[in-house]
Amino acid sequence: MAEPSPEIVVLHVDDDPNFGSLLREALEAADDRFRIETAVDGAEALAMLEDAQFDCVVSDYKLSGMDGLELLAAVRELDPDLPFLLFTGKGSEVVASEAIRAGVTDYLKKRPGEKRFSLLANRIRNAVEQVRAERQAAAARRINVVVREVNEALVRAETRSEIDEQVCSILSEADPYRFAWIGDLDATTDTIEPRSTAGSQSEYLSSIEIAAEEGDLVQGPTARALRAGELTVVQDIREDPNYEPWREAALEQGFRSSAAIPLTYETSQYGVLNVYADRPNAFDGRELALLSDLGESIAHAYHRVSMQERNAAQIDQLERLTDLFDQAQSIADLGAWETDVVAETGWWTEQVNRIYGLPLDYEPDPGEGIEYFHPEDRETIREAYERAIDQGEPYDLELRVVDEQGEHKWVRARGEPQLEDGTVTRVRGTLQDITDTKAREEDLKRTNAVLSKLVETLPQGILVEDESRSVLVTNQRLFSLLDMPGSPTEVEGADCEALIEEVKGQFDTPETFADRITELVGNRTPVDHEELTLADGRTLERSYRPLELPEGRGHLWVYREITDRRERQRELETVLERMNDAVFVHATDGPFLFVNQAACERYGYTEADLAEMTPADLDVPAEAEHVEERIETVTTQGEYVFETEHRTATGETFPVEVSASRITFRGEPAVLSIVRDVTERKAQADRLRRQNARLEEFASVVSHDLRNPLNVAQGRIELARETGSTDHLTAAKDGVDRSLELIEDMLALARAGEGASEAEPVALSEFAATCWTQVDTDPAALTVEATGTILADRSRFRQLLENLFRNAVEHGGEAVTVTVGDLEDGFYVADDGAGIPEAEQNAVFETGHTESASGNGLGLSIVTQIADAHGWELAVTESEAGGARFEFRGVSRPD
Repeated sequence: MAEPSPEIVVLHVDDDPNFGSLLREALEAADDRFRIETAVDGAEALAMLEDAQFDCVVSDYKLSGMDGLELLAAVRELDPDLPFLLFTGKGSEVVASEAIRAGVTDYLKKRPGEKRFSLLANRIRNAVEQVRAERQAAAARRINVVVREVNEALVRAETRSEIDEQVCSILSEADPYRFAWIGDLDATTDTIEPRSTAGSQSEYLSSIEIAAEEGDLVQGPTARALRAGELTVVQDIREDPNYEPWREAALEQGFRSSAAIPLTYETSQYGVLNVYADRPNAFDGRELALLSDLGESIAHAYHRVSMQERNAAQIDQLERLTDLFDQAQSIADLGAWETDVVAETGWWTEQVNRIYGLPLDYEPDPGEGIEYFHPEDRETIREAYERAIDQGEPYDLELRVVDEQGEHKWVRARGEPQLEDGTVTRVRGTLQDITDTKAREEDLKRTNAVLSKLVETLPQGILVEDESRSVLVTNQRLFSLLDMPGSPTEVEGADCEALIEEVKGQFDTPETFADRITELVGNRTPVDHEELTLADGRTLERSYRPLELPEGRGHLWVYREITDRRERQRELETVLERMNDAVFVHATDGPFLFVNQAACERYGYTEADLAEMTPADLDVPAEAEHVEERIETVTTQGEYVFETEHRTATGETFPVEVSASRITFRGEPAVLSIVRDVTERKAQADRLRRQNARLEEFASVVSHDLRNPLNVAQGRIELARETGSTDHLTAAKDGVDRSLELIEDMLALARAGEGASEAEPVALSEFAATCWTQVDTDPAALTVEATGTILADRSRFRQLLENLFRNAVEHGGEAVTVTVGDLEDGFYVADDGAGIPEAEQNAVFETGHTESASGNGLGLSIVTQIADAHGWELAVTESEAGGARFEFRGVSRPD
């Protein structure tokens, strides 16, 4: 019977719940494999995609918060291959083109009729099946590569530990696997204990326990696989009830599915292999079959290695029982020889011919061979050979050989007398070419000599000890730093603990010095630049490194005197502490190392608080992302001055100028930042910019608006002189009057930009009525609905209201009605006149903008300046009657 087709889980995103319900019913009716989940907007959809696995996303284009194309972009970041269909009623060639460029899988319009859902169902099926086929093919290729790599590693491995390490390493690096481990049953604790792990989540095993036979923990996949001898898979760790004891720890590590593979060969059990993947349903049928086969291959490799180890042990035992001659026959690089003393015959193997530079089939004469030794060594080998015959004394010598080609070699010559009835009848031996070994020994001697000289000349005190805490190497500088008697050669092999007892009195806290060394040796934790104070006031710096030596573990200690540097450091810190500006010193990749009191006071943190913080914690969020770039600039260029915005412990933000420099602090590269609050400087710059802007506005008015009426007056006066007509003088007077009015408005505009320093309570109702009487408004009408009281500079506020009233009458018509009313955080002035077109609502506040032939365009600019001086927010919109409405918000009121 064929397996049922897998379920197709679809995420439908549409802000119309009714349509979403209709689509669910239609699709699930069209294909019983469909399971439809719905989301009403992009944010909800992304949250669901983060939390669960879907086969396809179907989304409308028009959504709240983000549209369908923005959702598509976000989905592509999560999963580049997840099918995404845009199913929308807002269809156009532009939308379709943008969707295709963004990587949409398919694009359909919501057309009327039943076929739209059947068409959508077909598109979903095709898209999902294509992706599944591609993923299955990719998974097959991937697992085949993994199986091949593991099998190749198994062939090369010579020990069980090599098999463990290679298998776990290869599997943990293969997507979608994230972690692999091999465990064994510990019979004493009845738990399954790991013997090899690979992957970044190794701490997972330290947080869990896996029982083998008793309790709730035996239901886990590892115990079941080991007990039943069958591969056990958990396709969804989040949902599998048997995974309950380990679920939370597994999910924290990003594990979503796992497989436990028993490692069994015939009747031998070699443990269990566990593999964890980062997604649910990561193990399909083919992958499980390959993993099962892989488990058998791994177990077979264990069996092969075990047999090899057993055979090797047997061979070792046999070699221990056989004589030197038999050993020589089994070791390829040894040449074996034998001399029959009685018969005066002998022979040697091909390897001896190679050493002597002879043809491989050369057959020696009895006693031949000594002539190939170096002339200076022939007497030595002859005497050793004669003692072997006469006294039955074996020999083992390192000598020189000169072969047939004149090449000099080093050989190890060994001979073993063979006795019969107490008499030597034969001498057997081996000849081994050790030229390369002797060369390496000479190189090692030279290297050791160089290293010894280097250690001796280092400016730091050095001490190396082995696993038993015996001194291996030290130097004279250490003796000088600690005022130790004797010399480095005299303490080689000495007990380090006894040495510590002798020197600890040199330190201001002797027991702390000794206890700290014991702690570091016990933990084998590397340490850099620990400061130690000597009883005589000097300061030392100590670093520690655990070592892996050929004969076992060891320890390296490095001591350096930093008394002068520490004193300079204290002087620097004193200078920095006295600065009025905030000062911070931080590591190039870490928290603050030093802050002065001015920094604590300005930012509202304690010194302990700042010691846990980094420069990014002081920046406002928009600036924090630039911190790494700025640090890199400082470390590269040596110094960097920039402006940013900081925030205090209470959330207050303020602009700062940071002068950053690269320094050395306490022996390490660091960054010194001197931070200056530039709030006042910024405010002064803003005031200057506003003043310059007003000057530019005044220059514009003087150059155009003021010049025109004066030119008219001048021309009329000249005509009056020429014609004698007083009518021209009347027109000239109008030009002068117009100029005087303009000058008054300019003065008002200049005063409006100044700060509102004399704010006092102002009752809106009474004050608006008074200002109305100061403007030529007849026959316009004023309605005051405002009842509140605000804080304002009366003189400036009068200018603001009078200009608004005048503007309403000039632009709204003589019979306009002006209304002053309250807002929750301010007030408004509205009229029922012609209003301001939406396109011009921002432009009306610009200096010189006017639609009136008699206006000069300064009135609303004055209003803007006065509002800014008070710190109010000004906006223009349409009134309920269709006229203009000016709203003022952020207005303070009396307490």
